[in-house]
Amino acid sequence: MPTLKNPFSDVSSPLPTIESTRRLAAFLHKDQKVASGAPYIVHPIRVAQNLQKIKALLPDDKKQIISEKVIMAALLHDAMEDCYINEAKTRKVNENDLRNWGYDEKTIAIVRLVSKPEGVNLSYDQKTDLLISSGNLAAMCVKLADNMDNSHPIRQSRLSRKQPERAARLTANYARSIERLCGALGIDPKLVFQQIEEKYQPLGVSAADMIIEI
Repeated sequence: MPTLKNPFSDVSSPLPTIESTRRLAAFLHKDQKVASGAPYIVHPIRVAQNLQKIKALLPDDKKQIISEKVIMAALLHDAMEDCYINEAKTRKVNENDLRNWGYDEKTIAIVRLVSKPEGVNLSYDQKTDLLISSGNLAAMCVKLADNMDNSHPIRQSRLSRKQPERAARLTANYARSIERLCGALGIDPKLVFQQIEEKYQPLGVSAADMIIEI
């Protein structure tokens, strides 16, 4: 893979865009699938889409948090944790790779903050604590968007049928995280849970075709 810029950037626009980032994320996750068997990329795309819903719930003085850079970070939020830079899968994507592909420090910081630290064993609550203590509101928005998608009713019902104890544990983890992130962001958590319970967006492959806007 080229190291000078995002290999999916347009020649006329070498800096990363939402579209080139979506293509990069699809490439990085190309061999991965979600539990339903759909391409994994549908998850980062839904997380990015959720940012639009979070923006509508944010206090007026915080709505500017959601920008193109934050959406790009959402699309890449699992890249450092789950993706490899080489076919042999001996080295994961890291901050320097993102930097070489043209992403700025704000985007990179968000991806770093929502990624599980290498070699550190933290509980879900501890990871939420660490994120909130960073004071990075954009990263908190991305994590909240991730929690929303992970809490999708269809996704949870599928897991409950296969692994009921694990589903219950994860559901509780996501709920606590949502409550605390909402508190830090000034959002009423009831509105977020309402979005989730109302099946706020499709879960299937069609989600990957939706246009992300800000």
